[in-house]
Amino acid sequence: MQISVKTGHGQVEVHTARRTDKRWSSDYRYVPHHGTPTEWTSAYSPEGFLSEGMALNAGILMAKELAQQRDAQRHTTKAGKERSVQRAPPP
Repeated sequence: MQISVKTGHGQVEVHTARRTDKRWSSDYRYVPHHGTPTEWTSAYSPEGFLSEGMALNAGILMAKELAQQRDAQRHTTKAGKERSVQRAPPP
């Protein structure tokens, strides 16, 4: 199963798969409106998830956390650039 969930500045994508041991795994990534999507990352649990729902929930939670971190990082970088422009000495 693959699902997309909207976030403030893009969307997160999560997909689940059934393993050979009948457990579930999930991978996630962040796709910002402007910019390059992140690499797929595993919502890792060594023993696997008992159900597809658990794997999906873990992927969504981790992807949303990643999206918030990236958005905050982008906001901080943008604010830093604006401050450096404001601090430029007058001509």
